[in-house]
Amino acid sequence: MNLKITATFLLLIAAGTLRAQSKVMQALHERHPDAAVLMLYHSTLNMLNINDDEDYARLVYDIDRIKILTISDAIGSFREEELPWLRQQLAAHGFEELLSVRNSELDMAAYVKQKANKEIRGFFVILYQPEAVLLIDVIGKVPAADISKLVKTINNIPQIPWK
Repeated sequence: MNLKITATFLLLIAAGTLRAQSKVMQALHERHPDAAVLMLYHSTLNMLNINDDEDYARLVYDIDRIKILTISDAIGSFREEELPWLRQQLAAHGFEELLSVRNSELDMAAYVKQKANKEIRGFFVILYQPEAVLLIDVIGKVPAADISKLVKTINNIPQIPWK
C-alpha cells in the first residue's frame, strides 16, 4: 500500500480536535538525527492558501505545526525492533492506540491522546515498512470534518517525504 494513501487514510479517521504532544517525536528525532524532517508551521499552512479560501483559512487557524519524520534505508535505519519501544513511549505519554493494521508489507497505527472529557488532544501516526518509516505528529486543533481538505492541500506540496 502506498505510504501517501495510507497517511491520508489515517489522518481522515481522526475525530474531534487534534492536539499532539511532541515529546515522543523529539525522542525519535534524537535517536535518528539524520532522518528527513518536514515541519509545516502555521505560517506555512497559511501560505498554502493561494486562492484565499476562507474555509481553508478557518481550517488552519488553530494549527501550530505538523511535524513529519521519515527514516528510510537511504537516510538511516529504523529497525522493526524499535516499534515496541515507540509504542511504549506513546503509552507513557498518554497516547492510546486507535487503529492498528499489519500485513506482510506494512505496519501502521494511529494513536490518540484524550482529555478526561474524551476530547482528543493528540494524534500520532506510525507507518512502518521494512525500507522506511513515516511518523506524523499534529500540534493544534483541526475539526474532524475538515481533515480531508487539509490532507489534500498537504499532498500537493512537492517536498512531502512520502510521495
